[in-house]
Amino acid sequence: MVEKQNQNRPTTQTVLYVLDFTEDEFYDEKFLELLHRIEGVAMYEKVPLGKKRDLKPRREINSPSKNEKDFLRILDYRLQEK
Repeated sequence: MVEKQNQNRPTTQTVLYVLDFTEDEFYDEKFLELLHRIEGVAMYEKVPLGKKRDLKPRREINSPSKNEKDFLRILDYRLQEK
């Protein structure tokens, strides 16, 4: 079975879903998966990931980090020696 998801996407971003019925030992499992896909029911229950952390950016992009400040300080010191 080949299924195109979301017809609004450009052709280069089309997602295909393929079910392989060639191996007899997995036929029942694949058939059950096909039924789930037709009915739009998830095959497996998704476990909640937990509470989302409240993350904030570390610094502005243009402000130098501690390592960059140390490097610039050492560079400035060496240039003053000459």
